[in-house]
Amino acid sequence: MKWGIPQGSILGPVLFIIHIYIYIIPENKFCIRTIFADDTSVIISSRNFEDFSSVSNLVLSHLIKWFAANNLVLNFDKTNIMKFVTKKSSHSTLHIGYTGNYIAGTMNTKFLGLQINNHINWKNHVEQMILKKQSTLCC
Repeated sequence: MKWGIPQGSILGPVLFIIHIYIYIIPENKFCIRTIFADDTSVIISSRNFEDFSSVSNLVLSHLIKWFAANNLVLNFDKTNIMKFVTKKSSHSTLHIGYTGNYIAGTMNTKFLGLQINNHINWKNHVEQMILKKQSTLCC
């Protein structure tokens, strides 16, 4: 292994945080980034779908270039994109990608231990917690 820390190592998250503080991911006027341990999330906001799509592709391009410059790689299999919607929102499909690799869209994802969905309600999280608790209560 030339670069990096083995997956699941005890020091991995600490060393990653140190690395991020030394080589901080740039923010810009289009997005807000959140980093927790070795998870990086980007929040992009726009009222116009076309603007949102083009800004998302631009931000992804910048992130991938930053990752490459810092000997990191974006894992497209573990990356997803979620469009938060209201009941009145249009259901347009997002095509966010870089050099032929596209990010899968999702309506539900886990973020810092919480299940959130694209309607920003607790339904999925509550269902997951009920299933978890039911399995521990069973005979």
